[in-house]
Amino acid sequence: MLELIAIVCAIATCFWVPIEVNKLRNGTNPKLATDREAVLAGWRKQLNVLMWTGASIGGINIALGLFASSDPAESLDKYVVGTVWLAVFTVSYFSRRRIPESVPESAAATNAGDIASA
Repeated sequence: MLELIAIVCAIATCFWVPIEVNKLRNGTNPKLATDREAVLAGWRKQLNVLMWTGASIGGINIALGLFASSDPAESLDKYVVGTVWLAVFTVSYFSRRRIPESVPESAAATNAGDIASA
């Protein structure tokens, strides 16, 4: 059951991360109005952790499917789980590269004001 929860969360991460990174790129994240550099640095760190977590769990699951499983159904399960976690690695890697070095102050202030007034 825990493995199923982890798979669902990993798939949700694959969809959620690009959406949030687009908010950072556009300057529409409300947290950018307070401290842009700290928010961007926090996102880079978070995506770095997700990237290496996905690579390690994905690699371990694929290796377990290759070497440790005697049942073909269990091997297939390990391959699917490994592939999902490698997808988390891929999405996090490319999303981390899309985070801007800095967001222009005018864009962040304008968009944050639009969000606060909505």
